[in-house]
Amino acid sequence: MSKIELINHPPQSETTELYRTVFVVEVLSNEPLNHLNLNEVAYEICEGDASGRHEVLDHRKISKEDMTKLLLEQRSDPSFLIVDEDS
Repeated sequence: MSKIELINHPPQSETTELYRTVFVVEVLSNEPLNHLNLNEVAYEICEGDASGRHEVLDHRKISKEDMTKLLLEQRSDPSFLIVDEDS
């Protein structure tokens, strides 16, 4: 099974809540699919020759500090999801 992390957010405001969601996606196929990206995997499950399912492994609110760390681990700019109160 592949582990997929999804970071989502509501419209930005000073009271914006930040969340971390981890999905597990299981795919059954007659050929290896480990070279595909997430969009391609979804296509194979919905339109192609693979069967699949997903479940939420973890979902929780996280702090700005944790979000910053996680975004940096994903090589994303923290300002993508975090509003600086000084700006």
